[in-house]
Amino acid sequence: MLMCTTGNILVLRGGRIGLLDYGQSKQLEDHHRKAFAQLVLELHRKKEERISEAVDMLGIVTKGSDVANRAKMARDMFDTTGRVDPFSDDSPIKSSAIETFPKDLFFVLRTTQLLRGLANGMDIDDFSCVDQWVPYAKTALRRLRNVPDVISV
Repeated sequence: MLMCTTGNILVLRGGRIGLLDYGQSKQLEDHHRKAFAQLVLELHRKKEERISEAVDMLGIVTKGSDVANRAKMARDMFDTTGRVDPFSDDSPIKSSAIETFPKDLFFVLRTTQLLRGLANGMDIDDFSCVDQWVPYAKTALRRLRNVPDVISV
């Protein structure tokens, strides 16, 4: 069994990234791919209202409805900028607990947190995986434009 550490990330020829995690892989269904691509774009644009709407589109249900709080929570979960302390008094999960989270997104969340840990371990606070994913998100949205949105979790 391979543990989930930064040692599970490989740099392949041509600068491609490989993720090793024996026995675990995930291919998102088209509706989740579309919704996640939209979230990536909204996180990049930094518009809190749109980020909160994209969280809804993904099927993530939170206890609180504060838009700024939900936007911060989404950035903490799906981007790698800055430092995150889930135990701090101002942590968004304290006032906006997640009630429903699509199981298919756990691997995406986990991978993002691996990248965050790698960046933090190297004292890199300004690396944004969201910024790197923007071109791919745009391509995905073009390809998936006819796919219906997430209906339920």
